[in-house]
Amino acid sequence: MSIVREWYRRSPWLAAISLAHLALFAILALLSITDPTQIMGVGRWIKPIKFCLSIALYLGALAWFAPAIGTVASRRTPYAIAAGSMVVEIIAIVVQAARGVASHFNEGTWVDARVFNLMGLAIGLNTIALVWILRLAVRGWRAAPDGYRLGIALGVLLTLGSSAIGGLMITSHAHTVGFADGGPGLPFVNWSTQGGDLRISHFVGLHALQALPLVGHLWGTRAVAVATIAWTALTVLALALALGGRPLLG
Repeated sequence: MSIVREWYRRSPWLAAISLAHLALFAILALLSITDPTQIMGVGRWIKPIKFCLSIALYLGALAWFAPAIGTVASRRTPYAIAAGSMVVEIIAIVVQAARGVASHFNEGTWVDARVFNLMGLAIGLNTIALVWILRLAVRGWRAAPDGYRLGIALGVLLTLGSSAIGGLMITSHAHTVGFADGGPGLPFVNWSTQGGDLRISHFVGLHALQALPLVGHLWGTRAVAVATIAWTALTVLALALALGGRPLLG
């Protein structure tokens, strides 16, 4: 509980939004048990569940890192943009799931196209916020260089790189390479077991934000530098497998 109180103290409103996503995660998890409706062969609430958890981790990490990312005033705007864009994203995904249609790459109707465009705008704004946060994180590391602050800066940088992979999926209008989206996949994550899947490298890059600062905090600057190289290599390997049309397993 002391960790939770400290997390909340660092950025109360951002921690609250993160907790709200966790609460929504729990509600949708219950819905997924009772509602058999599927979208492209997958329970319709699975994608919102995954996004709720991912957004909670993302915003929760930013809340924890707040003291190392500028002053309250300097981080207020980029934090607000990041949080706002994620709220728009999850609302769009949940609404589309409730309608029984795909949220991503769906331009089948005027409404679906507008929702997908809105999601793209939200992700674009979040990318701008991340660039802003990266600048603040680098300044924080220069002012007080240590492994933890370096891990934050490098974690944000790799998260930005994963956003570029997300952009590749948007321009391709698909996340599977070599097969149509919606085929057989791994449990829960639904990563394709037939062809390449860009979501894997996207996932790996995104969660450097949580891993690298922890490595830096525990083992220092040299360890976080090595971990960053390894994490980048893993992300690139996953991307290469996907672009080559090769599944993670199989």
